[in-house]
Amino acid sequence: IGTNDFANLQYVIEGHDIQDLNWGTSAGVSCTLSFFVKSSLTGTFGGAIRSSSSGGFYGYPFTYTISSANTFEKKSITIPKPPDASTWLTDANGGIYIYFDFGTGSTYTNAAGSWVNQNVVGANGTTKLALTNSATQQFALVQFEKGTVATDFEHRSFAQELALCQRYCYKHEIDQSNGPYAFQYESAHKFVQDFFPVTMRTTPSYTITYNTSSPTPYRVNPSMFKAYVSSAYDSGQPIHMASAIYFAEL
Repeated sequence: IGTNDFANLQYVIEGHDIQDLNWGTSAGVSCTLSFFVKSSLTGTFGGAIRSSSSGGFYGYPFTYTISSANTFEKKSITIPKPPDASTWLTDANGGIYIYFDFGTGSTYTNAAGSWVNQNVVGANGTTKLALTNSATQQFALVQFEKGTVATDFEHRSFAQELALCQRYCYKHEIDQSNGPYAFQYESAHKFVQDFFPVTMRTTPSYTITYNTSSPTPYRVNPSMFKAYVSSAYDSGQPIHMASAIYFAEL
């Protein structure tokens, strides 16, 4: 593994969801990262909590030990509040970045257990999963929460999880490729609209197909997609979406 190489699992927490942590201020609070992990290897593994590049990187490398191979073990790591000088976004962009390191060079690692003003994704001296052929590592019930106690994993209903996921990615399940129809707006134009079930994180990118000519996007925002096509009324050739997926991931 070269000094600038990295292999990791990343999860990004939206800034809106960390406002109550007050990170980067004197009122900041400590947090806890808990998870279950299973690996074909044993040893000391690493990861990091990190800010975005806005205002300069700050990171907290951590380690955890896997004692038994191929067995799920629960781990809990206390993350002290970061320095008051650090910057943590609290808007619709990435607020906190969580990394589990599988093999990272020295450019992106540092000593575990303290905050550093550096772009880190792992800790020094840890087991490099990527160096072992066919090695595996699995995570389950990962939870990041306010406070120094790892509480039981918060199970939410399917409906709650679906709505939360649709903020970042929405696939319109169109029955038999027969989706929202274009309606006649005026004599020479038709509009087709798709309203999202939840407000998306930001104006999404999208991949859309139609049964015939492709309408031109007219208005796209976190709540809806709207497009038009120059077309006079024609009862024999309706225009409709065949598939649609919208992306607003961090």
